[in-house]
Amino acid sequence: MQKILIIGLRRSHIDYLKEHFKDLYDISSLDNQARHAKKLTNTEAYKKIISCTKFTNHSTEQLYNTHIGFTRISGGRSSVRNFLESKEQALHHYC
Repeated sequence: MQKILIIGLRRSHIDYLKEHFKDLYDISSLDNQARHAKKLTNTEAYKKIISCTKFTNHSTEQLYNTHIGFTRISGGRSSVRNFLESKEQALHHYC
């Protein structure tokens, strides 16, 4: 199961995404500006790091933008869901 880190969404939105993708992704989050202002030390454990730019600042993005799986998404929960669903479709298409 792929590990994904989502930065910027509210806890209730993360809980929804965890439930929606429980069989596909292991989703972690940084949902508080004060908490995600310090970089995690284990970013290599994540296949994808998704930054919701609507809810994060530039300094937060600069902490993670060198990660090979870093993705900027301008929306919120629905945009992240749509992105992950498109990734899921691509995986099934190529298998």
